[in-house]
Amino acid sequence: MKTQRKFLFLKPSDWAERGSYQTCGIHLLYRLKEKQQYFVPVSWFTNSKEFLFDHQVFIDEKPALYSLANKIHGMTGAQLLAQFTSSEV
Repeated sequence: MKTQRKFLFLKPSDWAERGSYQTCGIHLLYRLKEKQQYFVPVSWFTNSKEFLFDHQVFIDEKPALYSLANKIHGMTGAQLLAQFTSSEV
C-alpha cells in the first residue's frame, strides 16, 4: 500500500507560515519566510538532550499553570514582533 502525505501551509502573517497535515491538522512546523528558518517540535527527535533550550517567546500569553523549571531568556509577543519590524534585523 502506498501512502501520500499532503501538507497544508497556513499563512497567518506576511513573515511566517505554519505547516500541518492536511487531513488531520496535526502541527508539523513553523517557518520564517525571510530567513528560511524552520521550527519543529523537539519531540520529533529521539535524542533531544543534545538540544539547548535557552529561549522562550510569548511569555506574556502563557497559561498561569505553565512554568519552566530552568531559568531561560523570555520575550513577550511585542518584543518578538519588534525584532521582525526593526531595521536591524
